[in-house]
Amino acid sequence: MSQVCNWLSVFLCLRESTKKPIYHKVHPNRGAFDAVILWKGKEGAKEKVGGLAYEVILKPATVNEAPLRPVTPPKEKVISEADILNKLKKAEERRLSLEAQRLEQLAKERAKAQEIVAKAQEESKIFSEETEKKLRKAMEANKENRETQINALRERLREHATHIQEVCKASESMNRASEEKIITKMETALKNREEQYRALQERLQEHERRIEEVRRNKQNIEQQVVSEGQA
Repeated sequence: MSQVCNWLSVFLCLRESTKKPIYHKVHPNRGAFDAVILWKGKEGAKEKVGGLAYEVILKPATVNEAPLRPVTPPKEKVISEADILNKLKKAEERRLSLEAQRLEQLAKERAKAQEIVAKAQEESKIFSEETEKKLRKAMEANKENRETQINALRERLREHATHIQEVCKASESMNRASEEKIITKMETALKNREEQYRALQERLQEHERRIEEVRRNKQNIEQQVVSEGQA
């Protein structure tokens, strides 16, 4: 019993504390409850060894709800012609302001583009001038070396002409010998061809002669067969 009283005194002290109240979170699908602990037993009864008997009674927690205030419907605002004109005027001013900003942005972009074009033209002019200078230097250097190259080319042409003359002389001597060999070969080939032609004519005559003999023998055999048939 003394232990239950101690618990109740602690519980009451916590409830009557002047500190900031503690709000426990409750599941949204469950309600809040107040717990009341009652000691179970008769007065003057001896405390049993091994524990105490008590009951816990739960009841719904009392919540102080604020009364609902009636909601008044919003009042309809009457728009006058002056308000409409004022709104149209502000809209036109905004449109003009946006158009002015757009024109200003376009002018900036155009100025930037012109600046880029002018810079590119200047760089192109500088590049063309430097290229022209390099080209002139190269042409002067080529002009100096041109005479040397022409002389060297003339010398090579002279050497080439001399070599050609030597080759022509050697080829003339070779051509004479080769012409004689070619003529001899042609005469030999002509003789061989005439002999082959003669042999071919002889074979053809022999073939015709044999054909004539066969034809005559055939006629003789046919005449004999006819005469035997008549007899």
